[in-house]
Amino acid sequence: NLHPLEQRRRLAVYWREFAAPHGPKLSARDN
Repeated sequence: NLHPLEQRRRLAVYWREFAAPHGPKLSARDN
């Protein structure tokens, strides 16, 4: 069972990966 903070961190990573192709800021960082 994950801690709430761990779930939030994992969700943030998932959202970052999901929004990477859509977000200009994230794509700029990837380049």
